[in-house]
Amino acid sequence: MRHSQMVASYATLLATCTAGIFHLGLWSVCTGACLLVLISLRVPRAAPTPQIQNGNGIGEPVLIASSVLNGAAVASAAYIFGYCARWAWGL
Repeated sequence: MRHSQMVASYATLLATCTAGIFHLGLWSVCTGACLLVLISLRVPRAAPTPQIQNGNGIGEPVLIASSVLNGAAVASAAYIFGYCARWAWGL
C-alpha cells in the first residue's frame, strides 16, 4: 500500500468518526465504506492472477466481497466510536 493510500484511508476513517461525533446520519457510514472499498481495491496485487482460484474464476468476486465487508465493518466501527466518544465527553 502506498503512502497516499494510507493517508486517504486514515482521512476517510477520521471523517467517518467525526460524522459519528456530530450525528450526521448513517449516509456518512455508507460514504466511508464506499471510499474504503475503492481505496482497498486500488492496491496493486503481487500476483497477476488470484491465489484462490479453482478453475471457475472465483478469485475476483471473493476479493471484492471481502473488500466490501471489510470496508463496511471498519466504517461502521469508526462511526460507532465517534458516537460513543461524543457520549463519553458529554457533548
